[in-house]
Amino acid sequence: MRETQSARSLHVAGREQPYLLIRRQGRRRLTLSVEPRRGLVVLAPPRLALAAIEAFLVAEAAWWTTRLAELAAWEAEHPPRRFADGERLPLLGEAWTLRVSEAPGRLRARVGGTGQSAGTPRGEAAREIALVLPAGLAPEVRHAAAAAALEAWYRPLARELIAARAAHWARALRVRPTAIGIRDTRSRWGSCSSSGRLSFSWRLVMAPPAVLDYLVVHELCHLKQPDHSERFWALVAGQLPDYERARRWLRRRGRELYL
Repeated sequence: MRETQSARSLHVAGREQPYLLIRRQGRRRLTLSVEPRRGLVVLAPPRLALAAIEAFLVAEAAWWTTRLAELAAWEAEHPPRRFADGERLPLLGEAWTLRVSEAPGRLRARVGGTGQSAGTPRGEAAREIALVLPAGLAPEVRHAAAAAALEAWYRPLARELIAARAAHWARALRVRPTAIGIRDTRSRWGSCSSSGRLSFSWRLVMAPPAVLDYLVVHELCHLKQPDHSERFWALVAGQLPDYERARRWLRRRGRELYL
């Protein structure tokens, strides 16, 4: 069993705070994140005592309380996606129009392809995503099915694009990652293991190209410098002098990349 999830709550700072506890095989330390739609999330080793986890939550209460308040303000202005016909979804920083249809007898949702949006001048790139859903689904089932189908469409695009950009920047930096993985990472956009394996969130394919390039360069630079020292940031700046703009975009708008 690689991962288990459980919804829990903790009485802290005079109130009951719900959180999602994820125990993941192979994990060695505790980390916290505050995520759109999921709220406070704790990633923990599989056998770490609950008392130790909750002591950590209490110690870090000031941090996650602030992040939850920021998230609540953002979600008030950005309601959850409905996956309705005509809704706009991001791809490489551009808004694409979702076209939704229902097919009686279909068992699974799928993205049927892309097409030319109405009103788009002839010759320009397509800006439509065609989502086909089984007919008659309950709202909560429909939402989950749509999200899963869209993720399945985004993932191979992310894998192809990130592999290409990693190959480009690896040549520039004269490094060679051992492998590149595309994962459903939520607490981190990318990571670099001690063995040289790079992992990236598939959601990065929704971000502007400059942001995606920054994350790729960031992780590749860790092959030369594993920490975030001045030398590390000098390596990043050597390839992307304007990398701070991408960092600011992620801090301010990274939540937009969640379905």
